[in-house]
Amino acid sequence: INAEYMGPYWLNIVWIECSMSEPSKKPADTPFKQQRLPAWQPILSPPWVICCFFLVAAVFIPIGALVIVASGKVVEYEMRYDDVGCGTMQIGGQSCDIWKNFTVTKEMKPPVYLYYKLENFYQNHRRYAKSRNDAQLAGENVPLSDMDDCEPLRYKGDLSGSGLLDNDPSNIYAPCGLIAWSMFNDSFWVYSDKEARGRDCKTNEQECAPAICAGNFMAPDSPSQCNKTGIAWKSDREKKFKKPDPGYTQSSLGNLAFYAGEGESPDGHIIPIQTDEDFMVWMRTASLPTFRKLYRRFDTFTFEVGTVIWIKIKNRFPVSSFGGKKFVILSTTTWIGGKNYFLGTAYVVVGCLCFILALVFVIKHLMGGRGQGDIPTFPSSYDRRPN
Repeated sequence: INAEYMGPYWLNIVWIECSMSEPSKKPADTPFKQQRLPAWQPILSPPWVICCFFLVAAVFIPIGALVIVASGKVVEYEMRYDDVGCGTMQIGGQSCDIWKNFTVTKEMKPPVYLYYKLENFYQNHRRYAKSRNDAQLAGENVPLSDMDDCEPLRYKGDLSGSGLLDNDPSNIYAPCGLIAWSMFNDSFWVYSDKEARGRDCKTNEQECAPAICAGNFMAPDSPSQCNKTGIAWKSDREKKFKKPDPGYTQSSLGNLAFYAGEGESPDGHIIPIQTDEDFMVWMRTASLPTFRKLYRRFDTFTFEVGTVIWIKIKNRFPVSSFGGKKFVILSTTTWIGGKNYFLGTAYVVVGCLCFILALVFVIKHLMGGRGQGDIPTFPSSYDRRPN
């Protein structure tokens, strides 16, 4: 057929065929798809807004006051110790003993918690936080090909860039990764003057014995009144951390003191086996560069007023290379947790702001408000319509 002869009729036929072949994109004619469902839209009139602000203030200010009062009841003693003695030690160097003491000025009833605190240590760094293998920590035998996240501490020699030593699986680290091999490894012993009889424990430690807390790192705690069991989360103890798979030989387990992945060294960085609760606490990374982690807990011992407490610290963990600080903390808790004035202050500040705004709106509404539904006084397109 001659297209010129058909003229516009040929074009119309083509258009009809194309339109019939394409499906319609129009939504179905239902209340949901056509947005005809019934809805309720509140009208924020001045009285409603004012009442809401007063309600927020009435709730937030008392809650904030309760939190502040609860935080004030927490008894806490915090002491920095990396700035004395051998506090500037280097990795792989000999450890040394540091002594700190304080006098209890307010009774501390059990439970009392012993923490260590680090400053300027970024456990939340992306490369650091992902340097672990959860399957291996859960007791599975993970092949080297599945341990890329643990780089650069997957096996002996990995840090220096060499291959797997002798191609021997026994040289694979269990546990692997930066988090495990940078574990905090200072130890703390706590003495009370009930045993020391007012003597200087630093000068003669034997006269202060026995310690009320002997938290020896990498060794079972000596019989004392502090407890290591239960310092880790229940989910960590029961699910996330299991004994290493028997496929790992003894030479690759973390309790043989490999120093930073570069061979064995009795003076190097030692980490415990992955079922150790100190290890579990460290592996739960902190979100901020300043953090504290639970070391021991006193479930029966009461720190009475006037008692002189001596703390012996076996200083091993170096912090000078990254400008960090180390602290030891003894603290009680309340229903809100440890000492934290920020949360209570935030509640009070928000409540006070809402109260002030409510007063401002009340004054504005009484002095210059207009009736609901009135035509606005400012010019509008409606007012400018031609007659």
